[in-house]
Amino acid sequence: MVTVYSQSMGASLTPKIIDLIKAAGCEYIQPGHRGNHDIWFSPVSNLHFPVDSKIRSIKSANILLALSGLPRLTEEGEGENTED
Repeated sequence: MVTVYSQSMGASLTPKIIDLIKAAGCEYIQPGHRGNHDIWFSPVSNLHFPVDSKIRSIKSANILLALSGLPRLTEEGEGENTED
């Protein structure tokens, strides 16, 4: 299943990503040692992965979702035929 998400300029995708990974059963492990990347564990991919506190691009969000074993996000309007 692909989640469609519309992003306004400069808005962080982190709250949406955290909701998705929590719903998939991922667990918060610890805060990052340096910087602002918290460490999470995914039972789906069996990997530990970092989550930035300010994810601003769909591409970065999709990389993180791939690490966690979840389907990617798509921007609203992606893949639609805009020709008349």
